[in-house]
Amino acid sequence: MQSALSFKSLKAHTVQNRFTIIIALIFLILVFVLVNFWFSVRIMSGIRAYVGGEGLWSKSQKEAVSSLVRYASSSQESDYMQYEKFLQVPLGDRQARLEMDKPNPGYAVVRNGFIQGGNSPDDVGDLTFLYRNFHRVSYMHDAIAVWTAGDADIAELQGLAGQMHTTLLDTSLSPAVRQAQVAALVTKVYDLDVKLTLLENQFSATLGNGSRHIADALLRITIITTSLLGLLTVAIAVLIARALIHVDRVKTEFVSLASHQLRTPLTAINWYAESLADEPQGGLSARQKSYVAELYKSGRRMSNLITDLLSVSSLDLGTYQSKITPVDMRVLVQTVLKDQQHHIDQKHLHCDVRVDERLPAVALDEHLLTGVLQNLISNSVKYTADDGHIAVTVHRQPAHVYIHVSDDGIGIPARQQAQIFSKLFRADNAKQMDTDGTGLGLYIVRAMVHFMGGKVWFTSAEHHGSDFFVRLPVR
Repeated sequence: MQSALSFKSLKAHTVQNRFTIIIALIFLILVFVLVNFWFSVRIMSGIRAYVGGEGLWSKSQKEAVSSLVRYASSSQESDYMQYEKFLQVPLGDRQARLEMDKPNPGYAVVRNGFIQGGNSPDDVGDLTFLYRNFHRVSYMHDAIAVWTAGDADIAELQGLAGQMHTTLLDTSLSPAVRQAQVAALVTKVYDLDVKLTLLENQFSATLGNGSRHIADALLRITIITTSLLGLLTVAIAVLIARALIHVDRVKTEFVSLASHQLRTPLTAINWYAESLADEPQGGLSARQKSYVAELYKSGRRMSNLITDLLSVSSLDLGTYQSKITPVDMRVLVQTVLKDQQHHIDQKHLHCDVRVDERLPAVALDEHLLTGVLQNLISNSVKYTADDGHIAVTVHRQPAHVYIHVSDDGIGIPARQQAQIFSKLFRADNAKQMDTDGTGLGLYIVRAMVHFMGGKVWFTSAEHHGSDFFVRLPVR
């Protein structure tokens, strides 16, 4: 395919063959466009159905809350039954979502769930198609996340309703105590209703943005199909991209090989420099000792750079062999902080460490996790002024470990935040504060986190510090 698309190879063919190749390309692209159009129509229909379903979901949720609040004041079982009736709509949709998350879902269960949620039977196919085939696409993924959060809040609403029901039926409570407890539960119900309203609005907005993106994509595809030159340009761009990827891979392999070759002699240099620095009094003059100290410092900096380059190359080339072992997060955080203790003491930094005491050992790649913590914590130490504050927090939710590293350091300029995870990039204020950085630390953090199937993000304001967040799946 690559030879057929290159101009050089086309010249080697007869005119008839060139014509056949070009016609074949046009035919393949048109088939692609028709299939894409069919997919887009189904997607748009599915989005319309989801937006309509959200309206039913929202209305039923509001009616359920209203009935529950009315029950709190009336104590009439009929009001509680109305609450349960209205709640069947979001519960039906939840049934459909949970079933569709299974590798081999029962489509009868999905259909019954959507119909229980008030959706038209004619829309069930498009609803299922969109979820099953595009749940990883950004707008759908975000909408599902909102939907999941809404279901969690509905579950919480059920819990509050159950407590309220039990309280009102409990004859052992005095009227005053019962009224106080019910009033507290009603307040929580109202707070939950506000949260659900925000999620409902977010769900509709997310799908609305998705439909607009699809409309734009259809327009672009229509324009592309009107020009064979455009198609050939895309083909040439693909060839160029492949060549660039190949060049980048060769470059990465070279960096890896060169780094390995440099590490052995550099280790010897560092060892001799350290030995000279430890010479007893009288062995070296003060000037000689300062030269040796500078030599050792530069050697360590070069060793760190080589370590970073090897980490980058192993992850970029896909040669890293992951090893999953139980990791004690408390011990690991303390170990990384101990490595930074000299710098922390030197700058008189205040360090706050909070690792959930109930957190058991988690199954992760300890080497990669150490690299993530080392880079994030060393950055906080490096770019926080004397007497500043840094904090490390670790806690676990059922399927994830969350790490939060914060500081009140120099922060990241808003105009450069989009580039902060790029290879070899350093923000302007970081360059001014420390001229020896490599610009690889945060790139390595993201690569390591992604390799472990996690996510890393941050918030920051220049002169007000940064907060880096890491979410990692655990087995």
